[in-house]
Amino acid sequence: MTKDEPKKVVIPQFVDDWIEKAKVYYGDEVEPLRIIFWVGDYVDDTESHYEWLKNIYNQKLLLNAIVNGYEVED
Repeated sequence: MTKDEPKKVVIPQFVDDWIEKAKVYYGDEVEPLRIIFWVGDYVDDTESHYEWLKNIYNQKLLLNAIVNGYEVED
């Protein structure tokens, strides 16, 4: 990482799963907004981690992860 690169955020495994599912749906080189669209459309209240997505901090974390890269928490 260079001095000007943003620090990668750390996300839960289930969020990484959402992102990876979106990539399968749209193809590996996915535009960030398509990932957000997929998560917004396909993660619903039947998903066990749906409540995580309702939190504004977590929404910002998801956006940051998609744009700047991320690591999955241990």
